[in-house]
Amino acid sequence: MKKSVKLSVAIFYLFLCIPVFSLPIFNESLPADDPTQEAALLVQKLITSEDSEKSEIFKQFKNLLDENPENINVRKMYINSLLADRYYAEGLQELEILNKKHFTRTDLLTECMVKERLGKRDDECYRQVIHLSEQQQSIDSDYLTALFFANDKRFEPLKNRLIKEGVFKESDLLIFTLSKETMLREFYP
Repeated sequence: MKKSVKLSVAIFYLFLCIPVFSLPIFNESLPADDPTQEAALLVQKLITSEDSEKSEIFKQFKNLLDENPENINVRKMYINSLLADRYYAEGLQELEILNKKHFTRTDLLTECMVKERLGKRDDECYRQVIHLSEQQQSIDSDYLTALFFANDKRFEPLKNRLIKEGVFKESDLLIFTLSKETMLREFYP
């Protein structure tokens, strides 16, 4: 059962991160001075670097973002790199900046969860994700997750209905058998 819960966590995390994975990846056809290209190279460096080198790479990333504050791709790659390396407070600051200007439900849900991971639970944040989901008629993993974390009584019936209708397989939603704290620690160790 533990293996299927971990697999479910991985699959569910992919649902949350699809916008992240759709960001541009290093592309030789882009100009070398393109900020998105440079950010993609920095992400690549972070992935392959030693821990002792990461501080300098993050400084370069921050400088790139400071030079290109309106480039959403650079900001999202920086945020995802911060969160992946467990710089949750810094990642949260950048998420808040992003969400003030270029708001998406997924980014807001990430902000809610990072806040909670840092011990700053924000019920209104989850309610806002729920409201936006309903307004946009987006009944998806973001909506389910917000209902789950908000302790909304609609969560369990909706989850069961979505499984019954074939929108999700039961195994896709095993993540919700974990406690909220355990689930947060799976996403943000």
